[in-house]
Amino acid sequence: MRRPANRFASLLAALAGVAAIATPPSAAALSFHPCPADGNQCATLRVPLDRLGAVPGTVALHVERLAGRGPIHTTILELAGGPGQAATPLLGGTFDELGISSRGRQLIAFDQRGTGQSGLLRCPALERADQLNSTKQAAACAASLGQRRGLYTTASSVADIEALRQGLAIPRIALYGVSYGTTVALDYARSYPAHVDRLLLDSTLPPGGEDPLYRDSYSGLPRILRSRCGHRCASFTADPAAELHRLVQRLGAGLLRGSVIDGAGHPRPYAVGREQLLAALFAGDFDDALRAPLAADVHAALAGDSAPLRRLIRAGVAAETAYLPPTALSSAVYAATLCEELSFPWDRAAALADRPAEAAANIAALGDAPFFPFDAATALASDEVRLCLQWPNADPAPPPPPPLPNVPTLIISGLADMRTPLEDARQLQAAIPDSAIVSVPGSGHSVLGANPGISCPRAAIRALFARPSPKLVSRRCPAEIVLPAPDAVPPGSLAAVAPGGGAKGLPGRTAAAVALTLRDFGEALALASAADGEAGPLALSAGGLRSGHGSVSSSGVHLVHFSFIPGVVISGSLGTSGLPGRLVVSGSAAARGVLTVRRGLASGRLGGVAVRVHTLA
Repeated sequence: MRRPANRFASLLAALAGVAAIATPPSAAALSFHPCPADGNQCATLRVPLDRLGAVPGTVALHVERLAGRGPIHTTILELAGGPGQAATPLLGGTFDELGISSRGRQLIAFDQRGTGQSGLLRCPALERADQLNSTKQAAACAASLGQRRGLYTTASSVADIEALRQGLAIPRIALYGVSYGTTVALDYARSYPAHVDRLLLDSTLPPGGEDPLYRDSYSGLPRILRSRCGHRCASFTADPAAELHRLVQRLGAGLLRGSVIDGAGHPRPYAVGREQLLAALFAGDFDDALRAPLAADVHAALAGDSAPLRRLIRAGVAAETAYLPPTALSSAVYAATLCEELSFPWDRAAALADRPAEAAANIAALGDAPFFPFDAATALASDEVRLCLQWPNADPAPPPPPPLPNVPTLIISGLADMRTPLEDARQLQAAIPDSAIVSVPGSGHSVLGANPGISCPRAAIRALFARPSPKLVSRRCPAEIVLPAPDAVPPGSLAAVAPGGGAKGLPGRTAAAVALTLRDFGEALALASAADGEAGPLALSAGGLRSGHGSVSSSGVHLVHFSFIPGVVISGSLGTSGLPGRLVVSGSAAARGVLTVRRGLASGRLGGVAVRVHTLA
């Protein structure tokens, strides 16, 4: 799930030593000039493609600098995620992102080899592949890269950073890493502890590196699910993690098949399996619209109504596997780094043809317990296992990485982050005595980038960069991120809806159903937005849960045969610019009628009875 990795740390010192000999400070001195597109300063650092000399060629690393005010006493190097993400596009807002003054500080970013403007590495078929099942495309990518496939590792990037430090002619650097960038930062600290000033790690991996079976993510998932519910799911479940496990067991017997209504009102076949469910959970790291309905939708599916879950999972999978242009994230670097570095459930020296059987046997031997609330079958279908299943390794497996140095380290962890959970942060804190964890309730992955307005972690960052020495204190931040209440279970029939709108009986139930339907349209729009980041705020559309569709445009909110509750259908407009709207309520189960919408209230008669309900407007 596009996460960082770390296995080549044992090679770092040797490679970096070669780099230091081949690229002395005087030869690598950087010459900065104004960047053409912004106010940053740009430079190029040319490094060997292969520092051991077996593969000829060089890589021109694109470097950018954002200089602060006054004499510089601190240099902060920003390291992006992925692996494969370009870092220089992120540089411009970093002082604000960190919440620190620019006085006396300079920010540096470089696109790591093969990413962005640093010799972009591409495998076009892999870029367009199904990210949940890309075995064939990854194998073809490895074949096209040849021996180059082993030269885009974390070890190579660490050696590049040391060449960059020498080119900057500075004795020490502070490293700011996010996601996979934390792996690069930690491996540089292992190899060059004397040159590390301090570490700022947002959404960190554990010190031993990533597990392609995601056992760390599974271990944190029950906590995340229970925390998101709190006591507010008590009306329908005592334990959302246990109910998710029941659903996973059911999916082991067969997919949840059905359809999802698209934004034009057309039903599209869609089936939910364990892999899709897991991908949607990962997508919730970046958008709570994909987490708020989860417990209720799982409960509904267990009770026989899988339509809400299919809609949620389809949106989550679309978000998690959305296409990213190669200039933003190189799929080739992503595969080359992970497939060369991770420890997979097969013998690295085994024939490619033997890997599937070895993986199946080794994962089955672990049993289901390490993967709760999922199971061993889900682990075997891991996207990273499939990505690297037929990738021929360029190098033998390295020995374990050396210990981490005790440098001042601030670890920032989102308590709702599944891909780099709090449990990872705690492992790292135990390995670095002079470290602290700041945990942030309500935040998923990439805390600082995703939550620009919160103050607690930024106060800790200012303490980290305090002079003459950092001040590190672990703490749980107050709840600055306000999340909506988790969803209630979607009604499976009008009979399950309590009357509202000032009326009793069928008219009252229908009035309450109108309010619930309008609310669901808002949630459907949120899911559509999560699934399609390019949708504009005035041109969104979403399908109804049961039928129909709705849209928001400059002319207002429009619904066409939109249905959330079986047998209750709404068509019409909520109005705009002071003009009244009109909603026609129909359907086999409904009390029919017409409602006029003014100033956020819909009033009229349903089944001949006067009703009045709140709308989205």
